[in-house]
Amino acid sequence: MKIKIFILFQLLTFTCVFGSIQPLSKKNILDDNDVTGYKRGTFLIVLANADFYSRLEYSAIGYNYIDFKKTQGFDVDVISFRQGNDFIEGINGETSQDLKNYLMNYYESNPMLEYVLLVGDVNQSLDNYNIPTFTIPSYNPPIVNDQTDYPYTFWGENEEDVYNPKFFIGRWSISEEQDITKLIMRNINYYTLKFGPNEIDASYLNNALMVAGNYNGNADQPSTWPVTPVWTTKWLMEELYDYGYERIDTALFHTGNYQTAEINPQIENSFNDGIGVVNYRGWGDATGWHKPKFHLDDIGELGGNDKLPVVFSFVCNTADFGNETQSFCFGEELITAGSIFNQKGAVAVVGPSDLDTDTRFNNVICGAMWDGLLEHKVHELAPALHYGKMAVYNEFKDLVVGKNPTNIPLFYHHVYVVLGDPSISVWLKEPSDMSSIFDSNSSLEHKYISTVITDENGLPLIDVVGVAIKNNNIIAKGLSNHEGFLDIDLNELSVGDTFDLYINRSGYKQKKFTLQITSDDGSAMPTNQYDDSVNLNNDYGYYFLDSNSDHELAPVYDWIEIKQVGTNLNLTDDSHTIIPIGFDFKFYGEEYDEITIGSNGWASFLPCLNGDGDLPDCEVIDHFFNNSITFPIGPYGLLAPFYDDLDDNVGTEPFNIFSYNDTQNNRFIVQWDELANGENDDLCPDACDKETFQLILLDPNFHKTETGDGVIVFQYKQITDIDDHGSTIGIESPDKNQGVEYLFNYSYHPDASTLSNGLAIKFLVESQVLSNDEIYLPSDYDISSIYPNPFNPSTNINVKLKVPANVSISIIDLNGRLVKNLHEGYLPSGSHSLIWKADVNIASGVYIVKLDILNTGTSIMKELTLIK
Repeated sequence: MKIKIFILFQLLTFTCVFGSIQPLSKKNILDDNDVTGYKRGTFLIVLANADFYSRLEYSAIGYNYIDFKKTQGFDVDVISFRQGNDFIEGINGETSQDLKNYLMNYYESNPMLEYVLLVGDVNQSLDNYNIPTFTIPSYNPPIVNDQTDYPYTFWGENEEDVYNPKFFIGRWSISEEQDITKLIMRNINYYTLKFGPNEIDASYLNNALMVAGNYNGNADQPSTWPVTPVWTTKWLMEELYDYGYERIDTALFHTGNYQTAEINPQIENSFNDGIGVVNYRGWGDATGWHKPKFHLDDIGELGGNDKLPVVFSFVCNTADFGNETQSFCFGEELITAGSIFNQKGAVAVVGPSDLDTDTRFNNVICGAMWDGLLEHKVHELAPALHYGKMAVYNEFKDLVVGKNPTNIPLFYHHVYVVLGDPSISVWLKEPSDMSSIFDSNSSLEHKYISTVITDENGLPLIDVVGVAIKNNNIIAKGLSNHEGFLDIDLNELSVGDTFDLYINRSGYKQKKFTLQITSDDGSAMPTNQYDDSVNLNNDYGYYFLDSNSDHELAPVYDWIEIKQVGTNLNLTDDSHTIIPIGFDFKFYGEEYDEITIGSNGWASFLPCLNGDGDLPDCEVIDHFFNNSITFPIGPYGLLAPFYDDLDDNVGTEPFNIFSYNDTQNNRFIVQWDELANGENDDLCPDACDKETFQLILLDPNFHKTETGDGVIVFQYKQITDIDDHGSTIGIESPDKNQGVEYLFNYSYHPDASTLSNGLAIKFLVESQVLSNDEIYLPSDYDISSIYPNPFNPSTNINVKLKVPANVSISIIDLNGRLVKNLHEGYLPSGSHSLIWKADVNIASGVYIVKLDILNTGTSIMKELTLIK
């Protein structure tokens, strides 16, 4: 039956909640419903001593770092950690806490602080070159104190404050004043793609270098070496090729080539040729990468090159800027190598200060950081690193390990650092060009800019930072909205004034226009709403029902024994095979006729990202370390009935996986049969845990659905979830951007049942569930917030759906007349945000937001007030 529920919320009082403007660097990082827009904020430079200030303004050859950061839209402040001088303030600091206290006070008066750049080392013999840091004890022996600048960025009374930095930080380590000039030049060259007046051939940015080493220090026991550093690197290669990289050089060390691969000239050759990005996973320390070898002395042997990369070094100690034995660690040497006019090394380095980081955590930071960059969720270096760190929090929340018991997410937030300008916008391939009316018109007839910025195809660009500069001072700045409108108020200028307009956006070359206000027609600057908060999730709509549900579409556990009739796939530990399904199966809107079966409790519809047979082709990775659904590393088009490390105790235990095309019942079945769990397979045969479960695909031609997508069923005959990282159960789209997670790391979906013998789980598109008569309660749907309220001229309306539904969201007046229809149609479960911008003819007064659940007849209302 259906129950119709009509609820009218009478708001007796109004709380005026005004939306906040946040720093642009925190976009896609903040989890804050109150954000109504973003802007470019402040860049604070902290010098080890005031004498370094003149280096920032070293403009004899056109390199002035303060002016350069202004052209990017930053308000720039400079202070000295020690005494000041006639040009800059000094804080007379002695300890790291002195500097933190200053930064806390600075932030309180300037909450738009985005970045802090420390210009100084920690361990130079001349103390005037040092800025102190904090330490955190390591968790693996020997227990030592690791250097960390991260505590500068957070404070507060809540435990979660440590994961929410107020701003982002980076460090330029220097041993002489000339290092500052070298760093300034390579950073400006990298961003402008010019060396002085000369253009740098930007095509080098289409090339990358991937370096990895499977090694653990046991030189005579290759069978014990890890495999995931190379696997992670191959995953990244797939992603980069898919993104459009033209050439990816590799230098890999593993059990198949270790006798000849320790020295690989490809590393030096690639640096000398010019590559845009470098990624390393493997084995190393403060002196550099060991497998394959590339050390401090090798950096010195590099040739001069104006085509410098950003280096991502996900390996122990390579960014240890306070190392006890090396005055400059590997990362510090990379960013300062060469001379002022003969650059070599890198423009910036990401890496850890700890000597004994763990592979599984490094892989997660690496994978998530690159996913954030390649999916354009983050663009600048320090926010991208934070995005990777938060993946460790999400995957290993509350995990405590080590001889010195340590919270893993907290530790990795501290030890991974940026050696470089934290605001660097990382070039991913050769940048494109932006266009605007100012390409052909340099005159303004009013005291404002309101123009559309587009890409090379004429499509509007959001988040273009525009900054008007006159006499090296910022006059005004703005940020383009979703329609490409860039609005900048120029009221400080007069008719006849000439100024420079710079526009900046990640992935696009900076452009400069010299403009003049030729007249003033007296018109008011248009107000173009920043509409990025309209984010109606395009979730495809999969959901699940399990055998404990009362829904009429819920599955019934019905074990289908196939080991007598099915085909043994003859898989072994950490292996896979690709087999036909026997019919076309539609999954997330795409049809597949074959499937990859992995030995570790998973299957996938795509063997790999670029598995189309065209070179450069990819290699199927036999993933055994499970992550959460939608984590970027893992099988593509994932079906995970029990994704975990399933093992055979070094070949001593039976390892049987069967498949069967049941043509009589129009279904395809895969059965993982009595496989030992890798957590305790060494206790086999008497005391180990074994798993038996099935994956079933129903032929859509016979088991028809509304969308044509096939139904998926998991069944569990004998199951024990014992791994220290738990198992993963769920499905995931081929692009890995959405999915349904039933279970991960002992955390269940709110609607899931506890994993047990005799359980069945069915995955199907949600509209199939909603087509049946159900009882829905008001708590399933909510207008969760309206802000600001009262408002003028626009307000944000947030709606939450615990279950998906066809809905209508509208504005009505107190007489029930329709004022504005905001949305009508299907919405998946989750939070959705819309904006109502009241037309100029809408009178002040009280209005009602009305949420109609069309499937159920439910209506929910809340009042809001327009004040003009």
